[in-house]
Amino acid sequence: MKKTQSSRSSSKKMLHNKESLDNKTPINSLEEDIMEWKKQAYLLSYEESLNALELLLENLQNDSVPLEKLQEYHLKASIYLDHCQKLLDNAEQQVIELDAKSLGK
Repeated sequence: MKKTQSSRSSSKKMLHNKESLDNKTPINSLEEDIMEWKKQAYLLSYEESLNALELLLENLQNDSVPLEKLQEYHLKASIYLDHCQKLLDNAEQQVIELDAKSLGK
């Protein structure tokens, strides 16, 4: 009886450890991928980001792309879209500052 309980306990521990490893590896890898994609997007101009976003959107509309790739493309598109929005916000702020300076003169 004790052997069976001990065996069950060690099986549960092994299963828990395997689940922990399985859960951590893809998440860490995905987080690393996202950080890398953000770094790449940061280096792009607005036009380059917009072009990359358009290519990703074309890929998202392709019916033959596997689900895993669709998820990746969606994440990348979201990053490029955020980058474009930040660049537009910065440009808008610069225009507001220039208008304020020119109106003040």
